[in-house]
Formats: sequence, structure tokens, C-alpha cells
Amino acid sequence: MWPFGRQGYDPIPEGNSWDCLRHHGLPWTRLRWLLSAFLAVSITVVVVVIPSLLRDEVEELALHPAHYVLVTEQTPADLVSHYDFYSGPDTNGSAGFQDYVSQDVAASMGLYRQDERAVALRTEWANEALLNDPAKAFPALIGALAQQKPVSVRLEGTTLYNSGLFVLDVEHMPVGCGMWPAIWLTNEDLWPMDGEIDIIEGVNNQNEAKTALHTTANCTMADVTRTSMTGEWDTALGVPDPFTGEPSPVPVTAKNCYIYAKDQWLNQGCVAVDREGKNFGPSLNEQGGGLFILEWNPEGNSPRGSGPSGQSRMQGGFIRSWAFVPAHDAPATLREKIAKKEPLTPDLWPKPYGYFKLDGRTKKASEATGCSSAHFKDMHLVINIAVCGLVAGQRFQMDCPNEYAKHHQEGDSVIETCERYVREEPSSLLDAEWRIRSIRVYSKNNIRAHPR
Repeated sequence: MWPFGRQGYDPIPEGNSWDCLRHHGLPWTRLRWLLSAFLAVSITVVVVVIPSLLRDEVEELALHPAHYVLVTEQTPADLVSHYDFYSGPDTNGSAGFQDYVSQDVAASMGLYRQDERAVALRTEWANEALLNDPAKAFPALIGALAQQKPVSVRLEGTTLYNSGLFVLDVEHMPVGCGMWPAIWLTNEDLWPMDGEIDIIEGVNNQNEAKTALHTTANCTMADVTRTSMTGEWDTALGVPDPFTGEPSPVPVTAKNCYIYAKDQWLNQGCVAVDREGKNFGPSLNEQGGGLFILEWNPEGNSPRGSGPSGQSRMQGGFIRSWAFVPAHDAPATLREKIAKKEPLTPDLWPKPYGYFKLDGRTKKASEATGCSSAHFKDMHLVINIAVCGLVAGQRFQMDCPNEYAKHHQEGDSVIETCERYVREEPSSLLDAEWRIRSIRVYSKNNIRAHPR
């Protein structure tokens, strides 16, 4: 018990707090004066000081947002000059059913063409008619025909990036059961150590835009708040238990970017989904396309300048993504600045549907508490169309139940059923085409990328 009765202590009399104060020599008039002064100061703080501080903060943010300047503009006239055509089977990371062909083969088959409006890239079947034309009898087509596989295109960018703002103007994207189109950033030679960022990726007939990250261990978005973005995290449902093999009935939020994350699908990554509107797949094509934008800012902005050691006071970096479908849904000022090739300022746009927090201060990916910026480096743009494979094929029964029921044979896996459907339904490739109006790459503070 506290020694209130020790010598020399004047105990507080019983009664209310005012009695207590008056007992210790504060008259009522003085109490009223102190109370009035306190209320006056409080009102001043609420009415004047706090709004002033908030106004200063807003003005400071407006004065120090991230400005991006245009460094590369890929138009229909020169888009493919920024890429190499990869030729050969698909990589193990996607294991698609198709073979990729060179630029010469693609041009001869009509898989690549351009006009003033857009560049078209598509997937098609090799057929006997092509082989009967000596000018088109490429070995790659002979192999694809023998294996009854479609042929496709995969463009790999010739420039490596470590940050940037990527603005994709897409008129049409491949759709249909078995389709797996994507425009993404990666470094195949050092995957997944150098990471992967999927700017546009969808499978089958999905109608929602998604952005996904794929990394090595120690990259999670568990700390990202719900108010940081308008979209939601994708889920993993039915993942087999590693011991029993039984599919899990409990959906797991896909916020772990690690390709081998427990309780998520293999290489699912962390995936942000735009739930606000039908802005992808068939819906995108019906609306004449749209703008897809990704901001990769590994160190973040610095609205308050730098600290004593020159270190940014902002807490790390981020990756953000927007989808404006149709394209005229983008803010008018944004469309105007793109047309005039003026700098872009994402901080002034609507809230993104995807937000991925990066720990820009941590240099080693293994030391990150959330996800280090070191997980993503030296990546180039890739544009491709895969068929079935580890994602579109794995989801075939879920996304295309009627087609699955019609073409499934006893003993076939879900992926094999997807491949059988594509072989037995030639019309499945009718809408397997990208039409890209432009790709623009912007850099913060005019820091340029470097060649591969």
C-alpha cells in the first residue's frame, strides 16, 4: 500500500476533484480561468494548427512526388525491334503445350504482323499446307506438326530494368479455354533469384486483372494494409495436403510471394486481383482494350527529404498497379500527359488496385522482415502466349468445366485434358491474339536502364 500517511504529507480530503484542487489553494475563479485558457488552446490546436500541419504535409507531398520521364516508346512501327524472338519449347516454369518460333517463322505464318494501329502476336497450328510450301517448311514447324502442338511467339526484351513505370496500351488480348497470355518482367537465367513481376497475366476466360510477384524465400505481403489498394488478394483453394494428399477445404490468401510457399499452389506467388470491374479477357476485348500501368519503385519516395545519413525517411519501396478499362477511364490529365510525352506522377492518380510493399533499406533478400527490394533486379520485359501449362492447364477443370467434361479421358491429368481439348477443338485458337498499341517505359529522375 502506498504510504499516504507518512510524516509531512497533507492527505487529500474526501470529495470531488474540484474540492481537492480548492483544498490545495486554487480558488474557483482561478480554476475557471485555467479551464477557459485550456479550452482556448485546444480549440486553436484543432481549428488552426492541425489543419495547417496537414496542409503543409499535403503540399510537401505534392512538391516531392515521384516524377517519371519517358525513356522508351515502343510503337507498332518499331515495337519488335526492342525484343528478341525466343525459339524452342516452353520453359520449365510454365511448361506450356506450345513451341515458340523465330521471327522469320512467325512472320511467314502470320503470327506476327503490324499496321499503323497495333502489333499483332498470335498462336496458331502448324499444318500440312505450310509444309508443302518450301519457303515456309521450317524445322520448328515440322516438329510441332509431328507432336500435334501449336506454335506461338515469345518476345524477350533487350533492356534490363531495376525500376520504372511501365504503361501498356492493349487493344486485344488472347482469350479462351487453355490460353495463358502474359506481359511480365523477369530474368530467365537467374529465375527466381532475380524475381518476376507479372504486369498482365490471365488464364482461360478470366475477367479480372491481376498482378503477381514470384520470388525466393522471405518475401511476404502480410504487412500490407487493406486500405493500401482497391483490389484484393487472390486465394488458394483445394491445395493438396503434403501428407494425406487431400485437397484443403480452407481458402488461403495468396500473400506469400515465395514460389514454394506452404498452403499455396506451386509458383502461385502473391497475387493482387482487381475486383472492381470486368477489365480483362473477353470483357477487355469487348470494350476495345485499356491501359495497364505498373510502377516499380524499389526505394520509395522521399517527401520529407533525407535523414542525417542521407537515408530516405520513407519506409522502403513498393510496386503498384492500375487497370483503366476502357482506356478513356484513365484520368484525363494522365491521358493528356501520355499523348504529349510529358512526365507522369502516379501519386496524383486514383488508388491502385495492387500494392506490394518492399523493404528498400534491406540489402539482402534473406534479411527482409517483409519483402526486400533485393528480390527484384535486372529484369526485362517478356510478351508471350502459352497454351495450357502449369496454370491455365491446372485450372482447366475449374475455369472450363464443360470443356473438361467433354474431353476428359480416364487416366488423364487436368493438364493433359486441357491439351486434348486444344488438339480436338481447332477453334480454340481463333481468339489467341495480342494486339498492342504501344508500350512506354518511364524512369524516375531520368535514371536509364542498361542493355542485356
